[in-house]
Amino acid sequence: MAHNPKRSDEARRAYQRDRRYAAEYADLIAEIWSKHAHELPGWDIEAHAFVRREAYRQLQALKTPTKLVDGLLKQGITNQAEIARQLGISRQAVSAAMKRKAQVATP
Repeated sequence: MAHNPKRSDEARRAYQRDRRYAAEYADLIAEIWSKHAHELPGWDIEAHAFVRREAYRQLQALKTPTKLVDGLLKQGITNQAEIARQLGISRQAVSAAMKRKAQVATP
């Protein structure tokens, strides 16, 4: 019997895939709180929502930075090191994302 029989097979696969990143997500949340401790009230629900959204965005960038790299390229930022700094990922990840984009664009 499935854990949640109403969930689609794709949703189950996505859940299993994302479970592997639970520790990284918790680390990102702690890092964001420490960076913004002076400006975010700990009791505010909006502050907690901001931190969770930002941690999720950064985690997605770590997993597949292609969309975020595309966004920065559209802004005119072409330096891989600068893109990596802004996204908080390695330059190699930026390079791989750019290669994937080029492969998809080539028919």
